[in-house]
Amino acid sequence: MTPKANRKSAGKIRIIGGQWRSRQIRFTSTNGLRPTPDRVRETLFNWLSPAMNGIKCLDLFAGSGSLGFEAASRGASAVTMIDCSSSVIRDLHENAAQLGCSAVILKKRAMNYLQTTEDTFQLIFIDPPYQLNLSNPILKELEENKSLENNGYVYLEIHHHDQNSRPGENWNIIREISCGTVHGFLLMRSRDS
Repeated sequence: MTPKANRKSAGKIRIIGGQWRSRQIRFTSTNGLRPTPDRVRETLFNWLSPAMNGIKCLDLFAGSGSLGFEAASRGASAVTMIDCSSSVIRDLHENAAQLGCSAVILKKRAMNYLQTTEDTFQLIFIDPPYQLNLSNPILKELEENKSLENNGYVYLEIHHHDQNSRPGENWNIIREISCGTVHGFLLMRSRDS
């Protein structure tokens, strides 16, 4: 049997726009992995479309890769994908090879990466597993380090009932979207922070 045949449960999503429009990404279904729904991704990237060409993106909890690969498809010049799961990293490498995507894919914990990287980004995706309550610590780290460039964007995705993970006063909410259990925020740092 091939390695793909041994996988417990495989999922797939499609890239919505850009050079790889309608291409499918396959991923191994694991606990806590929930790709950003098509409707949310389409809305998010419509908001971002004027800024996408040539920007550097960071996908901190890459999971299926839906946000990072969508960004690369729509003109991002560089995409870095971070995840701590070996099976996720394997799937991301396979999908990147299939698409011909030159994303940097690293097996690390998101917080460790932020605390050690010297790279800066104009767009950072934060979509952690809901049960880990990592949204606020990650946003706090972004307030204290230089990973997010001035006037850069953060996309934060939380469970729609989780009021504790909403962005704090140091972040301006540019746009919001809700779809099913997902609540997404497009954010920029407050000028006062």
